[in-house]
Amino acid sequence: MESIKSARFKYYAQSVEKLKTSNPSRWWKQIKSLGGISSKSCWYNQLLSNDIPNCHDLVEVFNCFLSGLTSHFTPLKREEEQLDFNVPGEYLIDANKVYNELRKIKTNKSPGPDMIPNKILNVFAYELAPVITDIYNSSIIQGVFPMNLKRSIVVPIPKVSLPESVEDDLRPISLTSQISKVMEGFTLTKLFAQIESKLDTKQFALPGKSTTHALTYLLHTILSSLENTSCSARLFFADFKKGFDLVDHNVIICELENLGVHPAIVRWIKAFLSNREQCVRIENSYSSWKKTNGGLPQGTKLGPLLFAVLVNSLLKDWPGRVKFVDDTTVLEIIPRCSPSFLPIIVDQISDYANERGMRLNPKKCKDMVITFLKYKLVENDIFIGGDVVERVSSFKLLGVWLTNNLSWDIHVDNILKKANSRIYALRLLKKAGLSPLNIVHIYCAVIRSQLGYASPV
Repeated sequence: MESIKSARFKYYAQSVEKLKTSNPSRWWKQIKSLGGISSKSCWYNQLLSNDIPNCHDLVEVFNCFLSGLTSHFTPLKREEEQLDFNVPGEYLIDANKVYNELRKIKTNKSPGPDMIPNKILNVFAYELAPVITDIYNSSIIQGVFPMNLKRSIVVPIPKVSLPESVEDDLRPISLTSQISKVMEGFTLTKLFAQIESKLDTKQFALPGKSTTHALTYLLHTILSSLENTSCSARLFFADFKKGFDLVDHNVIICELENLGVHPAIVRWIKAFLSNREQCVRIENSYSSWKKTNGGLPQGTKLGPLLFAVLVNSLLKDWPGRVKFVDDTTVLEIIPRCSPSFLPIIVDQISDYANERGMRLNPKKCKDMVITFLKYKLVENDIFIGGDVVERVSSFKLLGVWLTNNLSWDIHVDNILKKANSRIYALRLLKKAGLSPLNIVHIYCAVIRSQLGYASPV
């Protein structure tokens, strides 16, 4: 036993500890492995079969699936390049702004498809700032976006511990060029300033708001309404099928124009979205590159705001709504002996989605009734395309479990279960030779963050 313990200490001291400063990302991966925080097994093995015999085939299958989602969309028309010297001066940037953004880049993050190390961009910020300034200003004036910066490497993240379906159990996260992200940031600031006052006040995925604000607002509205003992509450949790991956670029551009966004910004976003290419990477296997006719790459700075624009006018006249990017929750307060109008509202949501090339997923949409009335309520079922929406007694919304009796038991049990499993990981890390200070840092990262999430709710 002593030899095993000694070997653990030696392995950490000689091979792992030095990574904390030289390669923090790799150090963290080693820590998760030593503590059993992440599974050592290859999750993608679950998806291999006779039809998909190896990882190389898997990345091709997943990339074909993703690109096929939007193959029926009409690609954005490419406009003729033209100089627009009427672009407002405040839309142009100077080298000092670019320098400041380059210095903020985290050097331990993976590079994008251009393979330019983040450390190069950070360390040589002074030398690179004038070049990137010229590129961005030229792109605004000409209404173009460099093709080399439009590529994305899609890294699938399993939604469940043992994924069974390529179509349903993988979330595509896009690695894009860091230079592209810097340029996006400048456009994002200008776009948000123009549309902030026109965005839905119940959209909580905006600066100054958070998931905690969304949950607090929803529960406060429910509790305030149920103080009147003759009322009940009914919730519909909407799930847009493939969310970010099933977005028509033409609809986005139309929505931006309807919001009165300056033509120079609209042209730039149009150039940013059009003719994008992506490949899929799992471990060291890469798929071929494919063009996409739609979708918003998850991992870009503009993506969340553009999706918020897409659903901006959804149910704007219905008071009981909570939006957080692609999560939409509808609340109906039902007076005693009154019918529920929520099925009609869901029909409106479905129509809104279909008109914009989106789709509700009837299997993942849920219905919940909260009531403390003594008599049994009889609500009409909610249908989506002929499928009945399942009524549930509990639902995980924005990371918090809500129940039809407003109890926190399920949520607390889930948090404690996660915390207990990770406390065991701390014991393993202590045996591996980690210092008390490092163990405290890991506790804050993987346990206290879980315990404190949305605690004001």
